[in-house]
Amino acid sequence: MSLFIKVTFLAVLMASLAVMSSADALPNLEAAEKVPTSITCDVSPREVNLGLDVTVSGGITPFIEVPVTLTFIRPDGISFQRFTWTDVGAWGSYYSYTFTPDM
Repeated sequence: MSLFIKVTFLAVLMASLAVMSSADALPNLEAAEKVPTSITCDVSPREVNLGLDVTVSGGITPFIEVPVTLTFIRPDGISFQRFTWTDVGAWGSYYSYTFTPDM
């Protein structure tokens, strides 16, 4: 059986400005420094069997908490998405999602 899995992540940086009166000057805004990012993905077990769990997991650099979107494409061509978040620990930023294939 063949199951295609695509993994994407989105790092969202949020900033807020304090509410200021009209007499206050706007702060100087500077662009954030670009940081190289990477994502890894592993599927276990490598061979998918109906009724048995499959785990998709990996890591993200830099070590930040971000949403991860997993896109699964079934053998019949139908795709579906599942969402998870990275967990940040002392040794990195990891995600994991387990499911049981039905086809």
